[in-house]
Amino acid sequence: MTNNTTQAPAFVLGMTLTLAFVWTVRVPVPGDDDYSHATLPLMFRPLDQTELDRIRGIGLAEGEAVLTDEQIIRLVVVGWPSLKNAAGEELPFNDENLGHLLTAPMMRSAIVATYLAAMSGMAARKNA
Repeated sequence: MTNNTTQAPAFVLGMTLTLAFVWTVRVPVPGDDDYSHATLPLMFRPLDQTELDRIRGIGLAEGEAVLTDEQIIRLVVVGWPSLKNAAGEELPFNDENLGHLLTAPMMRSAIVATYLAAMSGMAARKNA
């Protein structure tokens, strides 16, 4: 009998985190009394637990400010597989285009919430 389940690798202290991972952000789009959701896959860089704690405001030095959503995004978003403008043209990942993206309503909070959920192991993944 063949076992088709894939066994997860054993955790090894000091194992290297992946350089980047893609996770889909669901951005709420308000409608009449409800939201629909637009999706945007983004490439994120993983942070270690100490860095994650700091962006949540834990372990900051006295007087050190909590990072804003934009500061967090600029720290962790490293690209996108595809992002198009209204004319259908592919936009390269760069600081200017990321800045334009971050002006969209509800985008910042959606990106930060998605990243933190992904990095906490609490993000719900639907079966395809």
